[in-house]
Amino acid sequence: MSQKIAIWGDSITEGYYDKEGGWADRLKKFLWSDIKNCSGFFNLGISGETSSDVLKRLSVEIESRKPEIILLAIGINDSQFFLEPKNSKT
Repeated sequence: MSQKIAIWGDSITEGYYDKEGGWADRLKKFLWSDIKNCSGFFNLGISGETSSDVLKRLSVEIESRKPEIILLAIGINDSQFFLEPKNSKT
C-alpha cells in the first residue's frame, strides 16, 4: 500500500532560506527512511501565502495529487497583515 502526503503552507513549510529544506522536507527524509512504501510526498508551501491563498488552490491540488494524508500549516502570514478599522479617524 502506497501513501501520498501533501503539505500546504507558507515559507516555513516551503523551507525558504533553510539549507535542510524546512520542516516539511525533514519530515520527508524521516518518512522515506522509515516508510519504504511512501510513493509521493508533496511540499506545497509557498512563501508569503495566507490561509486564503492556500484555500484558493487546495481543491485543485488535492484532485490532481490525490493524497491520503493532508497537512495544513497556515496562519503565520495571516497575522502579519493588520487592517485599519473602517471608522478610523487618523
